[in-house]
Amino acid sequence: MNASSGEKRILIGQARNDAAARALSGLTAFILVLCPIFQHYRGLVTDAGIEMLLLAFPYTLLRLLTKRSYRLKAILPLAIYAIYISLIHGFSPATLVRELVLLFYFFAIINDGVDIDRYFGAAKTVAKLAAVLIVVQYFCYYVLHRHLQLAPASRLLESAGQWKDLVATGRISVTGSVMSIYRPSAFFLEPSHFAIYFIPVLTITLLSAGRDRKRIWESIFLSAAVVLSTSGMGVTFVAAIWILYLVFYFGENEKSGNRIGEHDIKINKTAVGYLVLVLVLFLGLYLSVGFFRSAVNRIFLNPESGTGNAIQGRTSTGIRLMRMLSGVSLLIGKGNSVKISDWNVSGFFYVVFQFGLLGGLVYYWFYFKSLFRLKKAYFWLTVFVMGLSFVTVHTFAAFFRMYFICHILIAYSRPEALRRKNRKQREAA
Repeated sequence: MNASSGEKRILIGQARNDAAARALSGLTAFILVLCPIFQHYRGLVTDAGIEMLLLAFPYTLLRLLTKRSYRLKAILPLAIYAIYISLIHGFSPATLVRELVLLFYFFAIINDGVDIDRYFGAAKTVAKLAAVLIVVQYFCYYVLHRHLQLAPASRLLESAGQWKDLVATGRISVTGSVMSIYRPSAFFLEPSHFAIYFIPVLTITLLSAGRDRKRIWESIFLSAAVVLSTSGMGVTFVAAIWILYLVFYFGENEKSGNRIGEHDIKINKTAVGYLVLVLVLFLGLYLSVGFFRSAVNRIFLNPESGTGNAIQGRTSTGIRLMRMLSGVSLLIGKGNSVKISDWNVSGFFYVVFQFGLLGGLVYYWFYFKSLFRLKKAYFWLTVFVMGLSFVTVHTFAAFFRMYFICHILIAYSRPEALRRKNRKQREAA
């Protein structure tokens, strides 16, 4: 009886420890996926994003210390990039510390220091909540005739002050002009932030869905929310990913989505029918719904000048920056000698201007490597992130860069995680 009672206490203790570990693992995952959102807010001592990374550090480190072996090869290009940008224009301790923190979490993702399933699940939960709130904001604005503010503007950092009016009204742009359309963004500061956050979640959800109807409906709902945000990048991305799905993944082509050219693509009449239906629906909405027409016009035509578009506006400044480079500066960049933090410039131009063509090659090394190694959703996610780097600086900025790379690294980590799971099952048997 005593032995049985003692065994019961041991089992109860183990169950409690496992429950506590799962709770801490889930909490750590949520903290990390919220960093791109909290980076613009004041924390207790410093930036809230930095404080959240520090908060996630102890448990992540403890998980890593329990591992028998570690993998490094996948993040080697990222480590070389960190060293390069820290030294190329003179040693920068602040840059090195920042990059080492990012490398720690990259290392944690591929070595089970962060639970990859809970990490993606947390990001998906945040995205779905934001999608629901976009719909709520639309209801409040067009039915109740009031803007529902969800981002606490009073807590924004001084460097994020340009978003205060947009957060407060949904109509005043970062330049101070009043926009012709309502642009909700849930608890993000602007629609482009909202859309950028959705890219890994929607890519992995839709292109890993197979015949899972739940995932398909989740993807439809997430896509609709991105369109409602009126983000030009977001609408372009949604159109691209659904075309990919219908061509490479739908019906008979469901198993052919590994890489371009890996399988023959069959013309599926149902898929073509859906494409035609989407085009007809798009045309109907454009002709009959005013705010939808305004959103589309913003993507393809600048409403102020009548020329250019929202995406072109993010690349024209970068082209002007490139004209300032020549000789050695073209090779290694100009560093911080010219302030460009306030310029509307894409990540590609930002990297090349600061660190030269050599820096650009080092930066994209990880992504090119991933293109040749990864399959299915993670291959396309890499394509999307690389494409995104030509229209927004967020692929270079620390927190969103970490967010994107951690999602891509899930593909590197998942085979090893499966091997660990199988090994534990064999040991238990």
